[in-house]
Amino acid sequence: MKKILPAVLFFFCVLAAVCAVDIYDESIYANPLQEGDTGFEAVKASFSPSPMTADYTQMKTVRRLDKNFESSGRMIILPGTGIVWITEKPYASKMVAGRSGMKQQVGSRIVAMDVSQNGIYLSFAGALESIFAGEFSGLEDVFDLFFTADEGRWFLGLVPRDENVKAFIRSITIEGSGTVDAVLMEENSGDSVLYRLENVEQRKLTEDEEKEFSF
Repeated sequence: MKKILPAVLFFFCVLAAVCAVDIYDESIYANPLQEGDTGFEAVKASFSPSPMTADYTQMKTVRRLDKNFESSGRMIILPGTGIVWITEKPYASKMVAGRSGMKQQVGSRIVAMDVSQNGIYLSFAGALESIFAGEFSGLEDVFDLFFTADEGRWFLGLVPRDENVKAFIRSITIEGSGTVDAVLMEENSGDSVLYRLENVEQRKLTEDEEKEFSF
């Protein structure tokens, strides 16, 4: 447990705690995903297993402060490698959550952590890559899944199975249409983090984009 906590805490402190719950709906979690659900199978088939880029807006509220915050920037996902968050507003920063390590850069200050031997972190980081990129196959190995769809929009609810992850994350709710449009992560503390995605592209990354993953 001691080896797991530093990486998990670092990861969620960097993401920041939030309470923007406008896509959360209890009814989603009243509908466990049934094997062979045609709606869910159609959603899975609509995505391609490729790298992805998107503009994101992160809305956050720290519950104990009762304040709302907003940041925005660019996201790059390279399946099997990790996610890069390039924050542009309110100030420039960067976080790389990779399979071999985790790194945050603000100005010239860099904080890095080796997570290559942390199985819990690697499992959760891989799941996040899949969630944002719309690659939902295999998520049932890490989460209990819940699914609803209506008039072209769908919602996928995830509840972590691992007890160490469940100590921090209560649920993850995904909203989508043709792409993943929003991802909400709720903590047991009552805080949560909401990402809204725009200009989503699934394509081959440029050389400069691939360099963002280097440590």
